[in-house]
Amino acid sequence: MDYRKHRPWIFSALAIAFCAVAFWYAMPRDKGNETPPPANEPAPANHDNTPPSIGPAPADNEISRSEPGNSAIEKQPEAEPEPEAETPDPQPGKEQPPQAPEHSVKELAALLKAAIRDKDVSVVKMYFPELQGRGADGVAAAAKLLDSMIRAFSDDATDYPRATPPVGWDTLADWLHLFTPELVGYVSTHAAPLGGAVEIFEQIHLMDWINHEERAKSAGVLLLTAAGDETVNSWVSYSAVNALQRLPGDAAADYATQFLDLAPREDTARSRYAAVWVLARHGSEADWARIEQLALKDPSPDVRGTANYHLLARGVTERGLLVVGLTDDGKGAAAGLKTGDVIKSVDGKDVDYLDEIPDIREGTLELLVFRHGAEVPIKMDAGEHGIDGRHVPPAFLK
Repeated sequence: MDYRKHRPWIFSALAIAFCAVAFWYAMPRDKGNETPPPANEPAPANHDNTPPSIGPAPADNEISRSEPGNSAIEKQPEAEPEPEAETPDPQPGKEQPPQAPEHSVKELAALLKAAIRDKDVSVVKMYFPELQGRGADGVAAAAKLLDSMIRAFSDDATDYPRATPPVGWDTLADWLHLFTPELVGYVSTHAAPLGGAVEIFEQIHLMDWINHEERAKSAGVLLLTAAGDETVNSWVSYSAVNALQRLPGDAAADYATQFLDLAPREDTARSRYAAVWVLARHGSEADWARIEQLALKDPSPDVRGTANYHLLARGVTERGLLVVGLTDDGKGAAAGLKTGDVIKSVDGKDVDYLDEIPDIREGTLELLVFRHGAEVPIKMDAGEHGIDGRHVPPAFLK
């Protein structure tokens, strides 16, 4: 046989046979007759005996025809991505109150005005600092409320510096935290309001959450601002210089010197008196030279007197009552007391103030005096002692 003649028919038959075999292998099988492969892990138990929902089962031996959309081996469509879970409600089942809109400066001021009138501590604590955080307008609005707020939460017995917090505040520091650095700066540059200036600057040494230099600067600015305006109440400058006394340092001494270099006025005599203490505590050579000038030339006898007192106390190293003056006919001068002596004790009891010297009509008093680095006992007869003396604070001991 000539195979070359029938080669095309042979190849055609082989191709048909190959396609038939391929088609047979592609036909779907009845899954129920197959043995499933062994599982790596046992399937989870179905405790409620409810069959899984897998849709209606096909009839026995039913084979789906290869019709479009009905193929038994047609690929299942990909599942759509699940939507992102919503953030759960903080308290499920409970309706949440709507968030209050941010209050304007005017609205905050009105809320606080009503709270101050009603002495509502909680509202003041919440909104007074917030008002100050609203820029220059908020700080100015807070300053306008200061006096009424301080009066509302003070009583007639309140003395300054305040020793205890107002009712509703646990500590004095809690109360003072109402006054932000921005408000302190506003009060210092405006020298107002009166109540706010006194309250803040009599206590500013306690506000250690504000930088020391910033506090001294605010007190110094207030002092010079008040001194340059004759319409400002003298209590403002006095509170400012008291603040400088409690905030010692170069800045405090510098502001006190600038204040004392201004032309003296009668209404600032008390503040000038206190400013001498600031210089004496700082105690540089320039400070002592300025104190010597004041002792000689200041128009106020009180300022001259305290300047002389500090010049006498300059070399004191012992606490007690510094003798700054003696009357010629007094029992102190007759007993040998001298200006510049420090009376440490009388009849064995320590003394710091003049009224602690007993007033006796007969007998003698035993005085222990510190003079030129040594203790000297002195006996003083009963009667008018004629001693003018000042307490020596420990902070000034050299």
